[in-house]
Amino acid sequence: AGGISTMRLRTYSGGTLLHSVCDNEDADLDVLRYLLAKSSRSDVNCRRVSQTTKSLLLGKITGSMVMLGFHRGNENSLIYHIASKGGATCLHHAVRRGDLDCVDSLLSAGADVMARDGYDYTPLHDAETSEAIEILLAAGADITAQGRNGFTPLHGAKTLGSGA
Repeated sequence: AGGISTMRLRTYSGGTLLHSVCDNEDADLDVLRYLLAKSSRSDVNCRRVSQTTKSLLLGKITGSMVMLGFHRGNENSLIYHIASKGGATCLHHAVRRGDLDCVDSLLSAGADVMARDGYDYTPLHDAETSEAIEILLAAGADITAQGRNGFTPLHGAKTLGSGA
């Protein structure tokens, strides 16, 4: 009601203004809080959706490569990074970057801790620190949630050796 709609403004890769802030390692928390104050809950939980044929094709190709194992189990590979943007919410991006202040702000604004990305991964699947894991679990994340490939967040914890 009277606020800006970040859902209507999208980049070519399908992200909103909130996605851009949450995906940026130099994100300004004051900018994020301003946008959250002007946004609706549906804006906060909006999924990244590719807008161009090039973005759609690149997402399909890299997504297939990940599903076939071409990223060699490396969640930090460029292939995985490009493929994983499809369907991601702002919370997915903030968790991947390990920005706990951003994660807290998003959760306070109503971000869905069980939102699924293009692989049916929740933000907990992407958490790499014990602090992020604790925040997401306290917010109601399900440690047994399975992605499209059957992986749970526990698979990632084992792979990362985080001991979670």
